[in-house]
Amino acid sequence: MIDLMTFNHLGALLKFLPGWGCSLRFAVITDVAATNNLGSEGIYYWLGAAKTHFFIDPKEKIIVIFMTQTFSSTVKSYNKVKQIIYQAIVN
Repeated sequence: MIDLMTFNHLGALLKFLPGWGCSLRFAVITDVAATNNLGSEGIYYWLGAAKTHFFIDPKEKIIVIFMTQTFSSTVKSYNKVKQIIYQAIVN
């Protein structure tokens, strides 16, 4: 069921957003290099109201919930948290 929920059902329809897709409930990263983002292919995530974000990286077995409850921009903070998490991974 999780595989079905997180599979990119749009295929290549999001040509204006290379490397991104959309599943039944989440946004999905299909090509990390094309997105210029940190992480692994197969990450699924959602950006909620009042800057409540989460992402799940099945390959690295990471679940991150980032809740700020503000309507001002938190993109820099979110990206910094993501950077710190991926730098901490030791293979």
